[in-house]
Amino acid sequence: MKTSKHPSGFQTNEPRMNSLISDLRAHLPAERVITDALRRLAYGTDASFYRLIPEAVAIVDSEDDVRHVLAATRAAGRPVTFRAAWPADHA
Repeated sequence: MKTSKHPSGFQTNEPRMNSLISDLRAHLPAERVITDALRRLAYGTDASFYRLIPEAVAIVDSEDDVRHVLAATRAAGRPVTFRAAWPADHA
């Protein structure tokens, strides 16, 4: 299997993943599409013992962003996991 390299430096052996990242970057600002290994590792880690390093991270700001990410990942055949935070002072 041939490994291809995305312009961002992200390497994958799946052309559909490169296409997905390009699609996300066309819709979202570049700083909200995370593909570097260190930051993906950080997003795959929480307070539990469970760790799953994401292939990419998309930081969304709106319902339209969510719709676009879901459509793009569906077209690429990639799963989506949501991650959110709840304000500590919210009761």
